[in-house]
Amino acid sequence: MLRILKARWPMTKALVVPVRVQGEEAAGEIAAAIDYVNFYKLADLIITGRGGGSIEDLWAFNEEAVSRAIYRSAIPVVSAVGHEPDVVISDFTADLRAATPSNAAELVAPDQIKLRNTLLAIRKQMNTAVIRNVSEKRRKLQTFAAHPLLRNPESYLQERRLRLDLARGELQRAGTGILQEKRRELVRLGAALDAMSPLKVLSRGYSMTVGKDGALIRSVRTVQEGEEIRVQLQDGSLMAEVLEIKGGNQ
Repeated sequence: MLRILKARWPMTKALVVPVRVQGEEAAGEIAAAIDYVNFYKLADLIITGRGGGSIEDLWAFNEEAVSRAIYRSAIPVVSAVGHEPDVVISDFTADLRAATPSNAAELVAPDQIKLRNTLLAIRKQMNTAVIRNVSEKRRKLQTFAAHPLLRNPESYLQERRLRLDLARGELQRAGTGILQEKRRELVRLGAALDAMSPLKVLSRGYSMTVGKDGALIRSVRTVQEGEEIRVQLQDGSLMAEVLEIKGGNQ
């Protein structure tokens, strides 16, 4: 077990607490050793066990004292008793059961070779990622460096200025066209409105009569004798008084 620990993780510090592992006094010594390691906090992990043997040889790990000591241990306990088929009560009270003491060493100590390979693989991945990132940044830098603005800023700005002048000319032409169209539409609407204007009618010799309230008089029924009215002519208006009303069924 010690050989495997050193081979897998040389930095492991192992403390061996010697006790008897079979016989009448074995159970008491094992339980006392577990309590001793806990009391002085001597380790981060406890492996309790022994090599193979008959059921009688392994019986100490079936004793209540050992199981209780493992159960109350504040330090994690790995039970590694006998060979893989051997099962004892301490296997059930421990934090972890190992098939053999050698297997316990494999379970509690990392494999430095595997860890080294893992670290090498991570380093390779990191190097690949860095190289890919640098290549991507270099490609972007080359793209930016080839941009006309950086290669010849004055020429680039001149080109943009010409485009702006063209756009301004197009906007002006479009605005002029729209303005002319609106003017033509305004002339058409003005002509239509002028044709419908009452003043046009007045220019042909007609007149327009309104009452005191300014309302257009359309019927004799809306006026009374003696009422003042205003007669609108083409070149002015007349104030008149109704002297007589004819028609209108009066």
